Amino acid sequence: MDNAAIDRIWELFSRKLSNEATEVELQELQVLLREQPNEAYSLEIMEDLWKAPIQENKQYSEYKFKQLIQRMQGMGIETSGFNLEEKHLITVNQDNTYKIKRGFLIIKQLAISICLIGILIAGYFLFENNNSKKGHLPIEKSSEIATKNGSKTTITLPDGTKVWVNAGSKLTYENS
Repeated sequence: MDNAAIDRIWELFSRKLSNEATEVELQELQVLLREQPNEAYSLEIMEDLWKAPIQENKQYSEYKFKQLIQRMQGMGIETSGFNLEEKHLITVNQDNTYKIKRGFLIIKQLAISICLIGILIAGYFLFENNNSKKGHLPIEKSSEIATKNGSKTTITLPDGTKVWVNAGSKLTYENS
């Protein structure tokens, strides 16, 4: 079986697990799995893992969270909004969704604020850098060609026009 068929099996399988597969796609998956029994075994293992209940380790989560708070305190970041003596800072609801106490939300807001400030500062310096470069460029609005007595000059203007300047004459033109 070619790689395209195996890729199609995995695509259909992922649609099945996420409950997005149509009836036609499920039938196509069954046909492909009959042709490729080795893939059927791999998919069976993946489906078992997908359906397995989440194993939570509250103690480890609590430990890592408290470790983070201690690092923040060591860096001088205000952590008064956190109650580290609280029994569980992270709780798991019956539908396997997590509920995080107020302190973690403060950390999230702090991180977002720091990122926004960094972006604003970077933007300011980029803007200033561009403006300072523009300020150093000489801007000439017009040019002047002059010839001495007894000579003639030929010049091609920026628009492509060819001009003869006679002796003792002067030509002024705008660069635009």
